[in-house]
Amino acid sequence: MAGRPAAPINITPVVLPAAQLVGMELTPRELYVAMSNNKHQWLQWLARHRLIRNNVDCGRCRRPMALVARAECNDGFSWRCRQCSTRSSVRTGSFFANCDLTTEKIVMMMYYWVYEVKCKHVMMFESLVSWNTIVNYNNYFRQQCCDWLLTTNQQLGGFDANGQSVFVEIEELLFPPEVSPWPATRW
Repeated sequence: MAGRPAAPINITPVVLPAAQLVGMELTPRELYVAMSNNKHQWLQWLARHRLIRNNVDCGRCRRPMALVARAECNDGFSWRCRQCSTRSSVRTGSFFANCDLTTEKIVMMMYYWVYEVKCKHVMMFESLVSWNTIVNYNNYFRQQCCDWLLTTNQQLGGFDANGQSVFVEIEELLFPPEVSPWPATRW
């Protein structure tokens, strides 16, 4: 019986291994090129780089959901269960799940945050009009990093491949005085 092909249950056939993502460096130009493609190719890029889930199981019937085009969604696609017709955002279970801005804008803000670009420049580059938006997202990025460090067993500091000491800078203001590992100083 001929007809429309079934919607895919994976966004992309290839997801990069976590080890390959560590230390990966991209330029803003490379990101903008990835974003300039159509919505499906951008979702593939996000899934390949593990920024969104490559597949989702239905929360009701536990079957794989299908990726379907959906014009009324900001991302252009959503997940839909073939069995019970439940829908879910492509952002489900990802860093972007509770974010209002486009994934493109968030990725660029994250990029600029990593490279410590001044907020006023990020606002100009990304056409943001609210100072609160950039501050809130910077706090969100910081909190995500803190959460990851608390749940992942990673060694901080030590020695690099050449035997040189690796120093870790810690922002003391992130620790309330009663939790801070440093003695209180008086100014």
